[in-house]
Amino acid sequence: MTTTQSGTGFTVLDPVGEVKQSSLRLNPRVADLNGKVVGVLHNGGARGSGEQLQRLAQLFKQEYKLADLIYRVKPNLSKMAPKETFDELVEKCDVVVVGTAL
Repeated sequence: MTTTQSGTGFTVLDPVGEVKQSSLRLNPRVADLNGKVVGVLHNGGARGSGEQLQRLAQLFKQEYKLADLIYRVKPNLSKMAPKETFDELVEKCDVVVVGTAL
């Protein structure tokens, strides 16, 4: 935010901030889930909303020969998952599906 002093005693505020460019890239898509560790992170939400994501996890197990499936639930929809949860998924998973099912 920048400020400008006017000759009238008013301070004019410019709410436009600096935009910092960062270069983010997506990881390449995984061609096949067979032999992979798949993570499912339920973002939280309404009571019972995880049933669809639990079903998705079951379908992954049925349709693919996964090395493992890790299912985690965020404690609260409006907050970030604990750092330990992110660290575990990054360390152990080849692919992570994140969502909220209602």
